[in-house]
Amino acid sequence: MLGSISTRESAIRCLKCNHQGSRTAYTPLHHLKLPLWVFSYLLFEQMQRFPQVLNSSEIKRKLGVSKSTATLLKRRLQIFYADLMPGVKALLAAEIRSKCGNLVLPESGDLTQILADKPVVHIDGLALFSATQRSNGGRARYRHTGQTASVYLTDSVAEQKGVYQIGTLCHTIAVKKGAIILDSVPGFKQSHVEPLLDFLPANAPVFSDDGYPWLSRLNASHRAINHSARAKDVGRNVYARHRWSRDGVNNNVAEGVQRIVKYSFIAGYSYVSPKYSSMYLQEFSALKGIRIYGLRKLMNTEEFGECGDKALPLASKRMRKRDDRYLRTQIQRLSYLPPVVGSRFGLDHSNSRRQIRGKLRQMLDQNEFFDLKQAHIDYLDFWQDAPLYRKQNEKKYGAIAQQLWRKLERWNQRLLSKVAVEINAPHRLLLRMVRRWKRLGLVNMDETWNANERRVYCYANRLTPILPDILYSFDLEQWMNQPETQEGLGGVPADPRITTKYNLKKSDRKKLIRETRNETKE
Repeated sequence: MLGSISTRESAIRCLKCNHQGSRTAYTPLHHLKLPLWVFSYLLFEQMQRFPQVLNSSEIKRKLGVSKSTATLLKRRLQIFYADLMPGVKALLAAEIRSKCGNLVLPESGDLTQILADKPVVHIDGLALFSATQRSNGGRARYRHTGQTASVYLTDSVAEQKGVYQIGTLCHTIAVKKGAIILDSVPGFKQSHVEPLLDFLPANAPVFSDDGYPWLSRLNASHRAINHSARAKDVGRNVYARHRWSRDGVNNNVAEGVQRIVKYSFIAGYSYVSPKYSSMYLQEFSALKGIRIYGLRKLMNTEEFGECGDKALPLASKRMRKRDDRYLRTQIQRLSYLPPVVGSRFGLDHSNSRRQIRGKLRQMLDQNEFFDLKQAHIDYLDFWQDAPLYRKQNEKKYGAIAQQLWRKLERWNQRLLSKVAVEINAPHRLLLRMVRRWKRLGLVNMDETWNANERRVYCYANRLTPILPDILYSFDLEQWMNQPETQEGLGGVPADPRITTKYNLKKSDRKKLIRETRNETKE
């Protein structure tokens, strides 16, 4: 039996032993000296003015407190919002699962009618508080490109200032008229973004731009829009008219959310340190979740953060012990750890990237897959020092290879030309991939040469359940020095059972005619 104390609203006591404790212990209100209505007042104020933000300076003016107290109140609110985020993710995943079910999008065609009443996930990246060239010591950024170039300093300048990341990279997950999830990331590589999408159901419809080529092999319902699509009439237009939306595929929801976030943060905060960026982004996401689902529903969900587990029994020894470091521990837990100078390269090319995964290792250890294992090791070593253009090509070819692999069946052979139409990929490229897979023991392939149609008919089926990552491109030196007949990668050998007219190829026949004419003239 617990009773309240009239003179202290946060204090409670046991009616049997008269032991006193706090109802706010190990919560965001831990050791709060101000009245409890202050926290609810600020919470209501933020909910009312969203998407406009409430900074610590406004808290200081409204409550008449010191700057340090206002900043700590802001941190208490952010801890509370961070504990709501697991509930937001759980409700969003449940909504997608209930409305989409086992939906798998077709490879081509207009998707507008199919996804008319379904929640579609839009993902994108945003650079907040980009650094100017002046902050970079007046130096241009040649080493780093893309969005990351605007938030990271040059290595020499960073060593001098002792700071490497000065801006914030924000990854956005948004649903139209639904919840949003913002996270602070060091980059937009697969290793950075893939863990953020783990809460989504399998094959959830996801739209993005061309910055996620690896997502197509993990999610069959992923579609991308090319914002850099060029126009056919280059004389009048540079970009194509369908570069923002095509066949119902667009990324407008994520881009709209990012515009609101950018304007709100610049107007309200002017600048946010990367260390606390994740707390500010989770605060913005949780406020949007409160608008969509309601505060009561988020707090009643089973995925509610750690706040619900912090209210311990009154007689607990932990509760009797004064712990002034609790808030500091929670702030440290929610803080974002920016990379230091020299560690960014290791984020993309660490030793863990060159390690073979467990499921794949068991298959590659077999003697029959010795060549395949070597090809996979070459792929892992390739990303260490390969040129940028080859990396971009391999990302594109890898995504196409995964689409082709999903279309092939285990026992029944499929015609490769039909698969090429389904995934909208060149037949010659797919043929080259399948030949390489056959050489490595991944598929069973039968190909025939039709002399009348001058065409190759290829039938293939899978032999293994997993497709390891391998290389599909040559560099210039390898292409020029390759042997004339390279097994698995060269031209298609003609079927000896089929003979052409005059038992000669058309090119050989033309060559023979030219030689005969020259001899006649002489």
